[in-house]
Amino acid sequence: MRALIHLIGVAFAIATVTGCGSRTESVEKSSSASVASSSAVGAYTGSLPAADAAGRNINVLLRQDSTATMTTEFVGKGKPIVEKGRWTQEADEVTLQLLGEGGKASGAPLIWTLKGARLVPKSWDRGQYGSVGLPLQRKTE
Repeated sequence: MRALIHLIGVAFAIATVTGCGSRTESVEKSSSASVASSSAVGAYTGSLPAADAAGRNINVLLRQDSTATMTTEFVGKGKPIVEKGRWTQEADEVTLQLLGEGGKASGAPLIWTLKGARLVPKSWDRGQYGSVGLPLQRKTE
C-alpha cells in the first residue's frame, strides 16, 4: 500500500512539472490520464449469490500496466475460475474487458464508477451478475 501511495505521488509530481513547461496540450492530457488511471490500480473483492453454490467470492486485480485478473470462487465447488483481461479508466469510469482464447474479448465489458475505495456497477451482463451487478470494495492490507 505504501508503494502504491508513493507511485501515485510520483505520477502527480511528474504531471505537475510537465504542465508547467511549454508542452503541447496533448502531452498535458496524456499526463493527466496517466495520473487518473493509477487511482484505480489495486485489488478489489466482492461477493454475489450463486444458483448452485453457497455463493461467489470474486477478486479483481487491476495492475498498473492495464492488465487485470478476475478470480471467481464458487463456495464449496472446487478450484476457482481465473480470467485475464485489460482495463482502462476515463475520469471515474473503470472498464474491464475479460479476454478469452487468443486474447479476444469475451462477453460484454464490466463498467464501474470509482467512488473512493469502491467500484460501483454501471454496466454489466445481467444474466451473469444479476440485477445488482458486481459491486467491489478495494482490499486493505
